[in-house]
Parts: sequence; C-alpha cells; structure tokens
Amino acid sequence: MRLSRPYIRTLTALFAVYLLFFALLGLVLPDRYVSSNENRNLQQLPAFSWERLFSDAYTEELERYLSDQFPLRDGFYALNNELSLLLGQRDFSGFYLGTDGSLLQMHDALDAKVFRQNLAYIQAFASAASSLSLPVRLLPVPGASYIYPEKLPYGGKEGDVDGLFDEASNGAFDLIDVRQALLDHKQEALYYRTDHHWTSLGAYRAWEAYLAQTGRQATPLSAYREELLSDSFQGTGASAVGLWGLPTDRIYAYDCGQSLQLELNLNGQLHDSLLFRDHLATRDQYAAFLNGNQPLVQIRGENRNGQHLLIVKDSYANCLAQFAIADFEQVDLIDLRSFNGDVLQYIEENGVTEVLVLYGVKNLCEDKNLYWLGRSAQAWAQNPS
Repeated sequence: MRLSRPYIRTLTALFAVYLLFFALLGLVLPDRYVSSNENRNLQQLPAFSWERLFSDAYTEELERYLSDQFPLRDGFYALNNELSLLLGQRDFSGFYLGTDGSLLQMHDALDAKVFRQNLAYIQAFASAASSLSLPVRLLPVPGASYIYPEKLPYGGKEGDVDGLFDEASNGAFDLIDVRQALLDHKQEALYYRTDHHWTSLGAYRAWEAYLAQTGRQATPLSAYREELLSDSFQGTGASAVGLWGLPTDRIYAYDCGQSLQLELNLNGQLHDSLLFRDHLATRDQYAAFLNGNQPLVQIRGENRNGQHLLIVKDSYANCLAQFAIADFEQVDLIDLRSFNGDVLQYIEENGVTEVLVLYGVKNLCEDKNLYWLGRSAQAWAQNPS
C-alpha cells in the first residue's frame, strides 16, 4: 500500500514533535545522580575537550549519559517490560517471573570454568591454612529456583547446580552442603520474592546445617527475639525487572539477646547492633544488615568459648551473621571485592580459629575476586610465618 504525502508529512511532524519534546524535557529536568530502582550511580555528563572528543572513552561515557539521563527512563523501561509480559515473555534482566508472581534469579548459564578456577583458589588457600591447623569450609548457596523449581515458568531452566556441588566435594576443603536442609524447610519463606537473597530464616537453616555438619548444635531459633524490620521490601529483582504490581516482602531480624560490639573496617567506631536502620528508609533495605557490603566487619559478643570465625563472603552472609555471633565469641566477615589486606596474614594476626567461605552458587560462577585467596596462599608459601 502506497502512503499518501499528507500521511507521511503528518508522521514526520509527529516524530519531530516527539524528539523536540524529549530534547526540551532533557534540558529542563535536572540530571539524576542515583537510580533508586537500580541501586546504582548514574552516568554524569562527561567533561568535554577536543582531544577527548575523538576518544572511545568519551563517546562511551556520552552514550551512557544519554541512556541514563533519558527523560522518564524508568517509566519507559517498565512499560516495555509490561508489553513484553503481555506477549508471553517471562525472563527479564536476569530474573524469571515465577508462576506465583515472584522473581527467581536465573541460574541457567552457570560458568563451570570460572567455578573450577574459584575452587582452585579456595583449595590453595585451604592447603596453606592447614599449616595453621585451620579448617577451611565452603558453603555454596543455591538460588531460589533450585529450592522451588515448581515456580519456574514454562521454558525456564535451572543450571547443573548438583554437578557443581559434586565438583566442589572433591576439594582440600570441607564442603558444607545445605541443599537438603533448605529443601526440608521449603514450606518456609526461605527466599525473598523480589530479591535474589535468602531471608533471615533461610540463612538460619543454612547456619543450623553448618554447625550440624561440623558436629555442633546451633542456638535454637526459639531462643531469638524476632523483629519485623519492614513489610514493604522490594529487592534487586524488582529493581532490575521494573514490572508493576510486584509483591512486597517482609524483612525479619533475630536478636540473640547478647550485648554486641560491631566495628567496620577497623575505624575504631563501635556499634552495639548489627542493624543499620537508616537503610530501611531507602530502596536497598537489605543493606540494614551490617550496613551493606563492607570490606571488613568484626563482631564480638558475650560468648567466651575461644571460637573465632572468619567468613569470606558475598552479601548472602550479611543476614547470617546475626546467627553466627550467637554461637561464636567473635565473627569477622571479609568481602574480597573491597578488602585490601592479605587474608592469611589477617587470620594469623587476629587469632581466627576457622574459616567459612560463603558464596551464592551464581557468584561462584562469576566473581573473579576469589583470586585474592589464591594470591594470599601464594604469598604464604613464599614467606611462611
């Protein structure tokens, strides 16, 4: 069908008005510095110079700036995903929309090569730590889609998590396998519905399994005081997907009844709580646990059992610490993404008695920072204490 000239002119005029409207809107609206939905800093207008104009770095920054600062960007993004949902799409930005309306982080493309390399780093670290008679254990955290496969949408896939656990069981370290412990309690709310993390209850079931598999018994859940921190939580999945009408979650904390001292990054400032409640008024409410991802956290309680646990971790451990300190005299947490020290040197200087490496399975297949455990082991071999 041939389009008439008036029709073409009308379409061209409408398109020109559309471009002009958003160009003017972009000039009027102030640039945003942070996206609360995506929980990240937004690209600002890059500094101009004639020299930079012809560099790849400048054009890449400018492209990110135009994308990040596009007027009504969040609304258009949500609208696009809503339209895709109507057309039958069920995977969005690394998450599946589950059959119950929850969001399940996708674990269908797990990188076994990165996983094996990280196992090698942990194994080298465990071998070096054996000279200090120090047990090193690995606790991989399966995602919600492993525990609740019935929630996966039609065509949704789960990677070979069982195969990865089999590989991890052959290391020089002890594997803490929490799969069955979580499956045995799957009727409980073990994972948030719009976030990739487990809930405090999920973390407790894993902690219970950790101590059971090492011949000990966890403080019973009934000994804790449960506190509702939020009933309006929407996590990383909700931010990434941007769909309307997603469910909200409740965040609970558990108080073991001890007087606690918490120090962040050796800054000398002591806190009497593991909770940083200011975060509950932000989008990232999960950061209320331990003030988010800190390079180093040291927690001391009232126990005097001589047990000092170091957790080398990703963010799954942030809400597990509230249970660990109930059973240990001291619990330290190191995040290799930002910790600048040597881990084995830290262990020797601070009297650590055991190490738990706690990572989500997906992060074990992606994170390159476990390299620093291997680097620490290499340095130890060259200069043993």
